[in-house]
Amino acid sequence: MAETINNLTSETSQQEEVSDDKKEYEIAFILKIEDSYVVKQAINSRGFSIFNESPINKIRLAYPIKKELHAYWGYCGFSGLAAEVEELSSDLKLKLDVLRFLIVSLPKKSGVKREQRVSTRTISVKPSEKIEKSEKPVYEQKVLSNEALEKTLEEILK
Repeated sequence: MAETINNLTSETSQQEEVSDDKKEYEIAFILKIEDSYVVKQAINSRGFSIFNESPINKIRLAYPIKKELHAYWGYCGFSGLAAEVEELSSDLKLKLDVLRFLIVSLPKKSGVKREQRVSTRTISVKPSEKIEKSEKPVYEQKVLSNEALEKTLEEILK
């Protein structure tokens, strides 16, 4: 009985470790062909699960890449084990239809959205360090009639 409990607890702890190793990644890629099947197949073959995918857009390249002037650009998000990312990278380097790609690790999600995070740090200012406003004269604009404006101009030009 105690052995089965130990086996169950060791299995659950191993599953927890595997789930902790899972990270979210995003890959941006430039392809020769319009179909992103090549990238999806490589991602799925390594055991990753795709959770986000963008439509493929045709772009004009700023400079030729492997003698191509136009290409297809897209990105997708996937999650899986961190150890498999290097193998995925080496798989994609061997694919002829993949011109360029970049894999980045997404930050871990917290319970608070980025917009909701507010710094709670306050800065205290000593009374001697307070910046006082310089007292500049405030000029009020007076509404002048045309005759008053002409008089003022004549005085200035004399």
